[in-house]
Amino acid sequence: MGVWMDTQRFGIDIILRTINDQEFQCRHKRGKTGFIRNRKFGFVTVVGMLLRMIKNSLQIDCNFLGDLMKIEAGTKQAFSQARAKIDAEAFQEMHESTIRTHYTTAPAEGLWRGYRLIACDGSTGRLPRSNELEAEYGLYPGKEEGVKYPVMA
Repeated sequence: MGVWMDTQRFGIDIILRTINDQEFQCRHKRGKTGFIRNRKFGFVTVVGMLLRMIKNSLQIDCNFLGDLMKIEAGTKQAFSQARAKIDAEAFQEMHESTIRTHYTTAPAEGLWRGYRLIACDGSTGRLPRSNELEAEYGLYPGKEEGVKYPVMA
């Protein structure tokens, strides 16, 4: 567990260093005028919010960020405009960098053909109801009394 946490923390440090790097920002901002002024939604802030995988309404997260930074909250429109100034390739580069880092710093034990295998038990999966799926997989009882669903085994 300790090695995994150290590797995970190292990966986060790499991402933080990457998104704060001026060359990285220049490579991945769209247009020459993007992020040249000091605004509420700078490059690092926008990338950080996107990496956080926003699950609330956008305005709620903008308000949370304003509270956290003790500044007036930005609008969801301002965030969307700032987000549009970042190339999607920035996230691909960060992903590849963290994968490379993980495989070079994580212990090699437990690898399968040189790869770390991550799996879960997928022995059954509840499927949406449809005539085709019912015909293919049959119906099995669900958690609710008297309700049945197609289940892929």
